[in-house]
Amino acid sequence: MEQSKFDVWRKCWEAYLLGEQKNPEGDYEQQVIASVDRMAAKELDFRGYEDESECTVSSPIFGLRAKALAYRTRGSRFYRDPDELREVKDGLEDFYRTDYNMDLAPERTENWWLFEVGAPLRILDILVLLYDDLNEPEKWIQKFTDVILHFKDAYLRSSHGKPETGANLMWKCHILLLSGILRREQKWIDWANSRIPTLLGYSHAMQIPGMGKIYDDGFYPDGSFIQHYVFSYTGGYGKHFLSILAGDLFAFHGQDCLTLPRESLDFLFKMIREAYLPLLYKGHMMDLCRGREPSRYWCQDDAAGALVLRALLYLTGVLPQDQRKELEGWLKEQLALPETRKKLFYDFHPSAEYYATPSLADRLRALDASSTAMAAPLTGHYNFGVMCKPVHRTARYAFAVSMYSRNIACYEKLMKESNRFWHVSDGATYLYTGSGSGYCGDYYAAADMQRLAGTTVERSPQREDDPYYSWYLPEARNVYAFAGGATLGNAGIAGQQYRGQGKGKKRTLEIRKSWFMFENEIVCLGSGISSPTDNPVETIILNDRLLQEQEKGSFCILTGESGLRLTEGREMTVLTDRLFVSQVPDKTGNGYLFPGGAQVHILLAHRRGTWNSTKLNPDHISENTYLTVWISHGCQPSQAAYAYAILPACTEQEWQEAADRPSFTILENSVNAHAVKSLREGLLGINFWQEAPCICAGVECSTQASILLREEKATGETTLAVADPTKQDRQIALRILTEPEHATTIDTRNSDGGTTIIHFQQKPAARS
Repeated sequence: MEQSKFDVWRKCWEAYLLGEQKNPEGDYEQQVIASVDRMAAKELDFRGYEDESECTVSSPIFGLRAKALAYRTRGSRFYRDPDELREVKDGLEDFYRTDYNMDLAPERTENWWLFEVGAPLRILDILVLLYDDLNEPEKWIQKFTDVILHFKDAYLRSSHGKPETGANLMWKCHILLLSGILRREQKWIDWANSRIPTLLGYSHAMQIPGMGKIYDDGFYPDGSFIQHYVFSYTGGYGKHFLSILAGDLFAFHGQDCLTLPRESLDFLFKMIREAYLPLLYKGHMMDLCRGREPSRYWCQDDAAGALVLRALLYLTGVLPQDQRKELEGWLKEQLALPETRKKLFYDFHPSAEYYATPSLADRLRALDASSTAMAAPLTGHYNFGVMCKPVHRTARYAFAVSMYSRNIACYEKLMKESNRFWHVSDGATYLYTGSGSGYCGDYYAAADMQRLAGTTVERSPQREDDPYYSWYLPEARNVYAFAGGATLGNAGIAGQQYRGQGKGKKRTLEIRKSWFMFENEIVCLGSGISSPTDNPVETIILNDRLLQEQEKGSFCILTGESGLRLTEGREMTVLTDRLFVSQVPDKTGNGYLFPGGAQVHILLAHRRGTWNSTKLNPDHISENTYLTVWISHGCQPSQAAYAYAILPACTEQEWQEAADRPSFTILENSVNAHAVKSLREGLLGINFWQEAPCICAGVECSTQASILLREEKATGETTLAVADPTKQDRQIALRILTEPEHATTIDTRNSDGGTTIIHFQQKPAARS
């Protein structure tokens, strides 16, 4: 009998999940099978937490989906096992009877995500995987999709009455698409086709009574991805968005099921290039773009990176040829490290939305067979102004800063997650060198979260007991508008003025911070550091996790010509103008310079801790050894300041030479302005802090602004980059006080902190 189009489409999704499975003995297939078996062997029922209504993984449906996949995976120890099939079918029946039906009391359905997204995703996959093994499959489909569609009003609008957007809408489009296929109802497929293109375009800022200016969920022209209105989420909800969309596009490619116009595919590719790739470093998705997900022990930055890489692999099968070739080159660069490839096939927890499936092996083998050359490592300065998250990349390292503003909240405390992430947006800096990231390996379980690198913090012994900031209220956002910076070529600057957390919900610490990001160094300045409390105030230079024992790591610390011998648990104070930190056997490390010298505190400490989410495996004890370096400003500081420079991924010789002959000059570090000149790159960077005319380093500025200035001596041309970090749609008047003077006015309306570039002739070009 001829198959209906719905049967064809169901088989398409089955093929996406199962792949060709031609060679179960192949290396990639064996890695997939190992991951599938490990997930299927996990305990089915994750109940037993303090508050099940708030726990997104307290459901046996996660394990049932894992078992159904193992049952259909050739080579799995559960392949076609009748006991496994019986367990899944009985489990589905039990789940329907006790946890997922239309007669549950309202309090049982308060966890909207589980009922509208989490459970439907797994149920639909199970129905597809076991379709031929179910007695009267149409009855199974009818029963479970009736429950899914019972919530159909919520698919059209959220519980707040606002149309769904961002990843939530993408999830629901996919769920209704598969529901329509299984029920043979075209209207739901048409609904998904009408909504998905709306997600592949830019979102916009909006005004909400009681909240002020916030951002609608989705993408922005500077590459930012926002979810929940006030959080950077490219590597969180944006990762889910990409994973679902990539799977649907791959599964139904060439079929008259999911059809996107070329302009939607072009936008998707543009966002891959501008939103995702700058935040992906050697298989690790940077934590500053992952919202509250860094607080999940099963979803550390390497796991998030693996999910994004999987999605990109599937997209190489559907994008237009020119885009596919470019994407293949990027993927080969990202997957060059064996460890990254290994993690591509590894799932950390049964709650993972998108398991490594047999089809993933097919996609990686296709990439290997491609003639596309490996791309060079991504370099450049990326100012995600809407998210307040600048990212600076060179061939040797990546560096990022997490800030917050009047429109972006400091951290998301939700569902009992991110309990200890108080300071992740207080100028926290992330440095990536070598083979990847130091922020996985249970970093956050045991780290001193009041000593995150880059932050200036009022250190409080009662911080654990302080009430958290409700993210939807103004208290979670900055009282000051300045949070952003400017970009010129591959260089960039950023600055943030904020009032930091003191006691309880009181914000009492005043601070202005800047980062000048050049090719070989990042210059970090702070001024106006003042606090009336008795809490000690510290600026944290670094807080590095020791590489795990199997990696045979240890810290090597140099000051000047001599090394430091640290005693674990004992604080050391040194007066120095330089510091070098490496982990043996790595011959390179990170250098630190303190112009004019500084009293630096150093602590090597072995710490034990649990992940901060009390509902998710609170007995998951982790241990790490941390090297922490900071500058103390004492208690009740008034107008204190600091200055240091980071030399990432350098050798000892390069560090010593940079300390003896600095390639930068600090021109001003005050409450009026921060200014640094890069001698090597011929760049002048200034953050103007005052909302009044101010002169600094030969530049007069009418109000708050970030500028970068480069003069080409050979041509006499000067390039000026200007940004409004306050995002207040103002005009900025500038005057360059040289001979001849140059004056200009920049209109920053609707720029969302983006950079305006101006070229002008300062003096006649030199004769050749």
